[in-house]
Amino acid sequence: NGLDYTPEQISIGVGAKQILFNLFMGVLESGDEVIIPAPFWVSYRDMVEFNGGRAVVLPCGLESGFRLTPSQLAAAITPATRWVMLNTPSNPSGAVYSRAELQALGQVLAAHPQIGIISDEIYEHI
Repeated sequence: NGLDYTPEQISIGVGAKQILFNLFMGVLESGDEVIIPAPFWVSYRDMVEFNGGRAVVLPCGLESGFRLTPSQLAAAITPATRWVMLNTPSNPSGAVYSRAELQALGQVLAAHPQIGIISDEIYEHI
């Protein structure tokens, strides 16, 4: 993907589930909110809540192609929001965000520098 990392920035695990769990364990404080578009991979909510966070699940239906919209994202942000979980292609829906859709979500988040993006792209090469 043309990314440049140092060895100190790399974490190795036995699978994506463990890596995501370790990430949540390392970054979540009690009460931190993680926005999760639904439908979502079954373990996201449990991993957030096990590590003290609060999963804010946003239903994304057929009308949006099962993708989070900028207006949904903006309406869900609170002072406790710390992360947005994105999965593209999505498991289980198969929805894929376009570059323009990701840029529009990024524009919403640009006004909230305290919010990070967790991007699960395990299926990017399908």
